[in-house]
Amino acid sequence: MERACARLVGRLALRRRLGLGVWQASSGVQPGSSAGPWRGTVAAGGGGWRDVSGSAQHIVSSPVPDIPLPSGNAAAYVLENWKQWSNKTALECAVSGRSYTYAQVVDAAARWGGCLTALGLRKGDTLAVMMLNCPEYPLVVLGAIAVGVPVTVINSAYTSEEVCRHLRDSDASLVVHDDATEKVVEAAISLLQKPLRRITNTDASPPAGVPSLRSLLQDSSLPLADPVEVIGTETALIPYSSGTTGNPKGVDVPHKALTSNVAIFSHPSFYSAKASTGTHAARTL
Repeated sequence: MERACARLVGRLALRRRLGLGVWQASSGVQPGSSAGPWRGTVAAGGGGWRDVSGSAQHIVSSPVPDIPLPSGNAAAYVLENWKQWSNKTALECAVSGRSYTYAQVVDAAARWGGCLTALGLRKGDTLAVMMLNCPEYPLVVLGAIAVGVPVTVINSAYTSEEVCRHLRDSDASLVVHDDATEKVVEAAISLLQKPLRRITNTDASPPAGVPSLRSLLQDSSLPLADPVEVIGTETALIPYSSGTTGNPKGVDVPHKALTSNVAIFSHPSFYSAKASTGTHAARTL
């Protein structure tokens, strides 16, 4: 990569010594012309590059009409039309066949929100999730952000040291893991050197003192929590960067960013699937 960059710099330097513009086409602007990358905006024309600086602002407008962008609770917005397909499958595991209908998704997300509230998590606390792909993953995320608890997702390939750093930096109050990540999470909590509650998504009996996620989602004694009111600027997700130039850093993704993206990508101008009906759901979670 360094050699490639050096060759590119050398070629650009040669073009400058020959009096050629760095960006001009071979059939375009001649050496000495007033048009060039450092003398205003340039645009491609039939004969190469042409100078378009001056009065032309070149403001590009979209042919698509403005899309009203909603605000408020992202989980509530995503699930607002669930009653249209209440008995249709929303989530299904391709390996185990475990599935949830839309009605079950709403019920499980509300019950999970009630569980977090009962555990003492409040608006602004952080929930960490370190699981492989599974049907319960979106239930955990939707239920948490519905009650105002931001979710930070942890790379399932992380080492215990990396998980420890992530948990410490995000100041997580609770971590949800599965069988595949259990040992790494246990080691990370040991390195953290402070107690951290955890819940496991397992097919087997959970370790002593660790609640089972699926049992909680089916526990009718837990209250169902309604989505809390938010204005949209509150944090919903905290994904972390890859850490290419240093340690991974958390990114604050507010509710409004999620609702705006859903509104844009489900708009007819961008989404080409057939409209959902009572017998056909064009979109699944």
